[in-house]
Amino acid sequence: MTIEKIFELLIFLLQKTQEEKVSEIDFSQLEKNGYTKSEINAAFSFLLAKNESKDLPKKQAETQTSTSHRTFHEVEKLVIDTNARGYLFQLRQLGLINDLEMEHIIEQIMMMDASKITVNDIKAIASAIFFENNNINLWKARDIFLNNETIN
Repeated sequence: MTIEKIFELLIFLLQKTQEEKVSEIDFSQLEKNGYTKSEINAAFSFLLAKNESKDLPKKQAETQTSTSHRTFHEVEKLVIDTNARGYLFQLRQLGLINDLEMEHIIEQIMMMDASKITVNDIKAIASAIFFENNNINLWKARDIFLNNETIN
């Protein structure tokens, strides 16, 4: 289990909950897509905890009230492929990252010694920053990640 997979699930759950109720989400399909029950539980538990603490709606509100629009420099466009740039904007729109965190991710990317950054590279960096900025100690959260309980 990786934090990238849990991050992917968070994105999926946020997108789905904009379209339908949580009770309508087919969690068995997630397992068929290769996610473990532990990963699904961890993402879902995190989403519920963040919604209860109102942290996620706060970030989504920041996103909706933000009047800034990030334009990529030509050098950034050479390094970060189109899909990866779109993925960054998606994370911003869903409220998983704010403007400052997006800039931090871009800075990290530009410091890497890579000729082309893909969506997978962005996932790795963004998930690490997301969990770090949300004060989630993955070692302490081990119980959640290794938990075999299911969500009904």
